[in-house]
Amino acid sequence: MDDQRHEIQRGWILEYLVLAGFNWVPSKSLLYHLRDMRCPASWKTLNFNLEYLEQKGWVKLERERTRGAEELPEEKKILAVVITAAGVDAKDARVPSEPGVKL
Repeated sequence: MDDQRHEIQRGWILEYLVLAGFNWVPSKSLLYHLRDMRCPASWKTLNFNLEYLEQKGWVKLERERTRGAEELPEEKKILAVVITAAGVDAKDARVPSEPGVKL
């Protein structure tokens, strides 16, 4: 069940980022969006999903870079997110569907 929920959340994240264009979006906005879509996530879950999408090359993340950043609370680790061209192509189904993201 958690895997399916994560896939749905990643799809909503990409949907929101496509609407934002190639502009940086505060990670808190994504948390609110997921809540509004009735698919809420914790900061830890949001960060996990964003890091997953980053590893696929679909988003870029702006992280806190201060000394000791790894010890920061989850809500302060990832500051903003922007979709990449590969992320737009994935959302628009221009590339074969990938497991792990419900588009």
